[in-house]
Amino acid sequence: MKAPDVTISLRLVLVCCAIVGNALCAGGVYSFPLISPALVRHMKLTQPQLTTIALA
Repeated sequence: MKAPDVTISLRLVLVCCAIVGNALCAGGVYSFPLISPALVRHMKLTQPQLTTIALA
């Protein structure tokens, strides 16, 4: 692996660990904004659907 690949991989691992730690300690309120763009992209959700999930 080249240096940028290692940096990107390390950053991804750290972000994943931060999301898991945040979800366990602080709750989903702080983690949801981190995953909502992925929900929109992959599941084709609309803003009202995201709001429903956030409030649930």
